[in-house]
Amino acid sequence: MHQLSIRIAEACVKRNWIQAIDMDWCIYAVETKILFCAFLILAGMITWFFGVLVEASIFTFVFCLLRSHMGGWHAPLAWLCQIISLSLVLLCTLILGPAIQMLCQEALWGINIFALIIAYITKPVFPVQMHATEDVLIENAKIKNNILLLIFCIQVISFRFTQVFVIYSFLGILFCVISIIIQPYIQKSRREQQ
Repeated sequence: MHQLSIRIAEACVKRNWIQAIDMDWCIYAVETKILFCAFLILAGMITWFFGVLVEASIFTFVFCLLRSHMGGWHAPLAWLCQIISLSLVLLCTLILGPAIQMLCQEALWGINIFALIIAYITKPVFPVQMHATEDVLIENAKIKNNILLLIFCIQVISFRFTQVFVIYSFLGILFCVISIIIQPYIQKSRREQQ
C-alpha cells in the first residue's frame, strides 16, 4: 500500500497537481484513503457473512464521522490499524451490540445520553503529526457537536421503529470517546520508551 501511495504521489508531482514539498503529505493522504477503502471492503464482506452488515454500517459511519472531527489515538502501523479496526467492528456487532439489546429502554437511553454528554464536552485531540492549530480544534469541536446533535435527533426518531440505530451509534460515540481518552496516555508512553 505504501509503495502504491508513493507512486500516486510522484504522479501528482509530475503533473503539477501538488508541489514536491507536499509529497509526504500526499503519500500520507493517499495511503489513508487506500487503507480506509480496503477496511470498508473487508469489513463489509465479513459483516455481511455474519449477517450484521447494517449494524456494522451504522457503527462504522458514526465512528468514522466523529473520529474525523474528534481525533483520538491512531495505531502506529497501517496493518495494526486494520486489525484493530476490524476487531472493533466485530466486537461491537457480534458481542456488545447484542448484549446491549438485552438492556431495558431506560438503561439504554441512560448510557446513550451519558456518552453523548461526554462526547459533547470532550475537546478534539489530534496526533502531533496533524499539526492542528487552536482554530482547527475549535472548528472541529463545533462540527463534532453539530454531528452529535444530529445523531441524537436521528436516534430519537428511529427509536420509534427500532433500537438498532441507537445501539450502534452509541457504540460509535463510546469508542470515539475512549480513543480520545487513551490517546494522551499512549503518546506519553511512547515518549518515555524513546
